[in-house]
Amino acid sequence: MFSLAFLALLVAWAPASCSPPGGSGPPAATDPEAAGRGGGAGEPGTPAATSRRTAIDAGIVQAVNRVRSENDLAPLAVDASLNAAAREHSRRMAGGRVSFGHDDFAQRVASLPARPQAAAENVARLVSSTDAVDRVLEEWSTSRSHRNNLLGDWSHTGIGVASARDGSLYVTQIYARLP
Repeated sequence: MFSLAFLALLVAWAPASCSPPGGSGPPAATDPEAAGRGGGAGEPGTPAATSRRTAIDAGIVQAVNRVRSENDLAPLAVDASLNAAAREHSRRMAGGRVSFGHDDFAQRVASLPARPQAAAENVARLVSSTDAVDRVLEEWSTSRSHRNNLLGDWSHTGIGVASARDGSLYVTQIYARLP
């Protein structure tokens, strides 16, 4: 049986009110190669592992936009800087450098090239990649806070998937309303 753990966070961007409870966690890796070390299971990635994570990324964006369409909402455009921030957070969680959750969310948003008017984040941990897209969307669609993020007033999204040494996957999706 697969276990699934999820968290959601919604933040109307206001730098003074966005520090996570209990501290800000370890500092972010600044070297992209260092960011991948310790991520396990092909992190930064063998070609097969990278291809699998890329397919999951694309599948989740497509599924999220399908759910938004079913609710008469505009699709989200994929933003490269949001992808990079989401991928880095997933790598840090997979590598054990931050706890599973939303550590440093305010810093991730503040470091984006374009300041979002508002931002939110969903994260997930899957014990395997089997049916990852379907399982993530099912859980995000049935959880009130995740669904609120998924159906929020956003214009852009970014997603990142990383593998841990034990084979589990960490998924981060950032939602933003960009100017």
